[in-house]
Amino acid sequence: MDIEGAELDILEQMLVRKTFERVRLTVAETHENKFKELRPRFRALRLAVAEAYPTTRVNLDWI
Repeated sequence: MDIEGAELDILEQMLVRKTFERVRLTVAETHENKFKELRPRFRALRLAVAEAYPTTRVNLDWI
């Protein structure tokens, strides 16, 4: 997933709705460096995802 910042809304909803449970692997490029005002949300998402899923299931570091 690489949609220039819009992935944050989608990934947050996937976490809330437990959509990651139904997907074998999610790979996303996040854009913390491009969207500084979104950094706190990205940080929270990364922490929540790391707590719930291994990087072999949800990887937010695709480049």
